[in-house]
Amino acid sequence: MCTSGLERARTLLNGGFYYNNLKSMEQFCREEINQDRIISAYVLSSIFYDLSTVVELYPCDETIAELETKYKSTIILLLEKVISETALEEQFNILTKLINLNWDISSP
Repeated sequence: MCTSGLERARTLLNGGFYYNNLKSMEQFCREEINQDRIISAYVLSSIFYDLSTVVELYPCDETIAELETKYKSTIILLLEKVISETALEEQFNILTKLINLNWDISSP
């Protein structure tokens, strides 16, 4: 069975928000080919890129923990909804929440 890019990214979430892990999740999102998931994949890819940039600049465990606290539960919820093919309106509501969280990425 072929696993989608978003499913592969979800498996890495338990590895933490460390630079290499974030870059891998970003890449897996870019590899998503299911057109029904492409908007979520794009947003998540952008967010993983932004997070990796912050972690690259401030690689301390405290920053990583703050980012995980701020983002992880919303990302997990979005991935669950997208993968289970929940109604698009629900997915977009979570996407909007995630984008709002990301407006000020420089302050974890």
